[in-house]
Amino acid sequence: MKTDTTAKTNIDTAATQESWQLLLDAQGLQCPLPLLKAKRAISQLAQSDHLKVLATDSGSQGDFAAWTKLAGHRLHQSECIDGVYHYLIEKT
Repeated sequence: MKTDTTAKTNIDTAATQESWQLLLDAQGLQCPLPLLKAKRAISQLAQSDHLKVLATDSGSQGDFAAWTKLAGHRLHQSECIDGVYHYLIEKT
């Protein structure tokens, strides 16, 4: 699998394992839909659970970074792999 290192940002290297309670596939959706669907999805989770989001909208990088910071959630992963943005968010 080829990794686009120019768009890769590892937010928390301690969260190296790929474990999540809910996977949201937002590929093909344009702003603001990936973020809106993620907000709805994370509301279904318990505190400390993880949401994995897959998106293809490049604007989602800024959206997810800002939203998790404002909402107080932890963004463990934010990287682009073959044009797909992967986010791992811990609900706090």
